[in-house]
Amino acid sequence: MNTNASFRQYCETYFARLVWGFAKSLDDTGVRSWLNGHFNQKDFGGAADMATRIFPALCAWLSDKQRPRQVVFKGERVDVEGLVRKIFENAFDPKCAGYWAGDGRPYNQFVVESSVIGYGAWLVRDTVWPTLSESVKKNFAAWMEEFGKEAVRNNWQLFLICNHAARRALGLPFDQRTIDEAWAYINTLERGDGFMTDGPEGHFDDYQWWVFGTHEMFYLQMMGGVDKVLDERVRTRLRKRLEAFPYMFGADGSYTEYGRSLTYKFGRLGSPVLGYALGLWPHSGGMLQRLVRRHLEHYDNVGAIDRATHTIRQEVGAHGHADVRESYINTGHPYWAMHAFSALWQVPAEDAFWTGGDAMLPVEEGDFRRAVPAAGWLFAGAKATGHVLRYTMGTHHGAGSMQSKYAKFVYSSHFPMNIAAVEGDYGPDAALCLTDGVRWTHPTVYDKFAVDARWVRATYTLKIADHDVAVETVLAPLGDGEWHVRVHKLVVPVDGLKAVEGGLTLGYDSAEHVTKYVDALTSSVSGANNRGQRHSLIHGVRGYDRAVMPQAWRGRDRVNLVYLAAITPMLEATLRTGANVLVCVAHATRAHNHHAPKPQAIVTVDVTWEKDGTVMVTSPEGELRVPGLIYSYV
Repeated sequence: MNTNASFRQYCETYFARLVWGFAKSLDDTGVRSWLNGHFNQKDFGGAADMATRIFPALCAWLSDKQRPRQVVFKGERVDVEGLVRKIFENAFDPKCAGYWAGDGRPYNQFVVESSVIGYGAWLVRDTVWPTLSESVKKNFAAWMEEFGKEAVRNNWQLFLICNHAARRALGLPFDQRTIDEAWAYINTLERGDGFMTDGPEGHFDDYQWWVFGTHEMFYLQMMGGVDKVLDERVRTRLRKRLEAFPYMFGADGSYTEYGRSLTYKFGRLGSPVLGYALGLWPHSGGMLQRLVRRHLEHYDNVGAIDRATHTIRQEVGAHGHADVRESYINTGHPYWAMHAFSALWQVPAEDAFWTGGDAMLPVEEGDFRRAVPAAGWLFAGAKATGHVLRYTMGTHHGAGSMQSKYAKFVYSSHFPMNIAAVEGDYGPDAALCLTDGVRWTHPTVYDKFAVDARWVRATYTLKIADHDVAVETVLAPLGDGEWHVRVHKLVVPVDGLKAVEGGLTLGYDSAEHVTKYVDALTSSVSGANNRGQRHSLIHGVRGYDRAVMPQAWRGRDRVNLVYLAAITPMLEATLRTGANVLVCVAHATRAHNHHAPKPQAIVTVDVTWEKDGTVMVTSPEGELRVPGLIYSYV
């Protein structure tokens, strides 16, 4: 796409491209799609959720009576209204071959989809909906009722709320008690600064944006004014939550990718854009314009949209590993990303968001630290490189296949994680791992934690064989945040265990030249691509035996979230029975040209772990006091 086009032209072309890809993927019923990718049972008979998830974006486009009913891509016209009408007419008709039938089990996937189908129908309440036949509306109402009965007690309760709110707004039968009970539960999930835990305690991730941050607003649109106390509570927490949003992005629109469902990609834009349309966005419209465009460009640049079919991949990019998808992600699931467009087309064409200039992102304005204590996150931004890092040890969601997505120490806009396991084990990039020479363990769940504007601290257990190793870790960003100190205390029950710890992994593509370096206690790797030179380093200060030559995780190149290959600098330490203290510094940076970053002296630090649990860190910045942990989630 032409990156010199106006912002609105750019967004319209992006949208038309994705609508064209959707239309080309449809079967004859117009409600199921045949896509390449990694299949699960939701793909049997054709994926329905490509249509369900693009539906509200199509409806938002049609909600404006002055907007064309068609879009054009590659010289071909696509009838947007025709696509929407076919969904109304066929998807809910039990006699249609493509009928979206449930599988008879509770908590069916269509509970999720019903929320966005209902919202989409509400968006066209003044355009398409009035022209539908009574039989079509009757089928729609019956289908919505079938999938509006029960839901898992987490963010799914918002799907019930939106299902019934849409039915109410459209004049269809609904159950107010279901709405009230679901809201009573959802409100128990609220934590500090407007952030929501997703059901169980300590489950914080991008569901802040692509369910809590959208569906709460859908309700406000469809039922706002019915319960003014509830409305104000929801509005207040949305404003608070959105204050942190732009601090999570690099200057080039890249994101500090973290958590599950990352295959939804730019869907996270739906929350701030709809928030802007509803007067809830707490920053400037110019900043949001810049953020939206750069984030869309970022995913296009890494190949998130297939260049041949113009459909959204399950992977984050063309070379990213498929392990980004969870077991529930089928080929149509990535179209949750279209929430970005269901929000964009609700901003009036004459609004300054479209017609005005853009404004700098936080990381372009200056270095920053931004803590989200409830979630255990500390964001650090480096103006000189546009790099943002998410320091985190607050998750209860990192067990099993979620280890790489939640339990690493730091997640970066410029150095995406190694997401895939090799032989069932997750690598040591940005993590402290243990091995006994046969078995391997990676952090999973953090028990107690605390976050300040200058540090993150947590306790956790590393389990290996029959042994539990109690660990307490302090992370302290230095300077602009690209340097950080790690301090660990491990209480080890037996001799013979080894700690392996990695810096941030450096992902690279096949044409990129990579330089590796190692000495006694320093391991580093540099690489150059068309976006500049990058460098990652880790240096042992205390307790480590040696540095390890940077290498791929167990010799497997393709494990990264974005890149074709990845190399991680590492340290090793032999542990003894009893208390072991390890101290290291790590650094990750990117220059804006093809020259290597200027050599930097390794930051000198001194650390004291005092008897009361206080950790004192002395660096060129001065002295930092990190108090002992005195609280947990409850």
